[in-house]
Amino acid sequence: MSTNETVFPQSLRDLIQSPSLEKRREAFDQYLKANDDLKIQYIWTFLDAPYRDIREAVIDSCTSEQLNTSSWKSAIVSKISEPHERLSVNVRQSLLIFIQRLEGELDPQIVQFYTEALDDPDADVQYQAFVLAELHEEKSPAYIDRLKQWIDSNDPDFRIVAIQALARLNPDWAFKTLEQKLNQSVGEEAFQILLTMIRICPDQERMPALAHQLIKYAIDDRFAFPAIQAIAEHGTKDEIPDLLSIAKSILGEPTIRVAAAGAAAKLGSEDGRALLVKFSNSRHGNPKYAAELLEELKDPQQPAN
Repeated sequence: MSTNETVFPQSLRDLIQSPSLEKRREAFDQYLKANDDLKIQYIWTFLDAPYRDIREAVIDSCTSEQLNTSSWKSAIVSKISEPHERLSVNVRQSLLIFIQRLEGELDPQIVQFYTEALDDPDADVQYQAFVLAELHEEKSPAYIDRLKQWIDSNDPDFRIVAIQALARLNPDWAFKTLEQKLNQSVGEEAFQILLTMIRICPDQERMPALAHQLIKYAIDDRFAFPAIQAIAEHGTKDEIPDLLSIAKSILGEPTIRVAAAGAAAKLGSEDGRALLVKFSNSRHGNPKYAAELLEELKDPQQPAN
């Protein structure tokens, strides 16, 4: 990148600050047509535009392939090296999103930047730093202590990421804490709590009862696929009738039906295996996925219809 900063054109500044959507689109088109050197110098002003649509459009345009080039990596390191007070909330949040798209080992300055951002006064910046810490599998004692705070956050997004982090880290207080929260939670949060409890369950005698609770999520379109996958991994033959019912539902989404048949077959159902064969030979639905599940079931299983 050139050491001489290019002055951001006033005409372009007027466009990104315009209340006219058409003019903001014109500004974004000009950004897309610019060469990389200009993009790198223009982007920080675009990210501070007063309208969210143009900020998000620019962020979305920054692909992983682009950001992993040496010029863009250098630009990110250079930007985070600026005094904190010079980086606006929008720029700090955007930098963390860009860092999430970087591959390989991160520069120590970048690690320091996102670690410090875990204490950022802005909740959106802090959340992006939290997501980034999870992507890089942070496991320090200080980080685990933060999870104790975030599991009780007023922000459900924080709580859900914290719940998922506990599945990875499994500190000694995790299961009991989640058990206390399960009956107080609903929707996505309750589902994530249940998944994590199943993954870290310290008492295998409790596993069947936990896994059986997944059935109510297996019939909910929002959670069906991961719920069925978890049942296939942790369920018992008690779940087979419900799985077969899902697999046979003519109104069901084809991939969900295949997954349910596969889960039933994995748990020992010959009816489930027969449905997989049928699905794999169909010209509709998802025959490729059915065939893949059949390949995973080559070892003979005991019937349990």
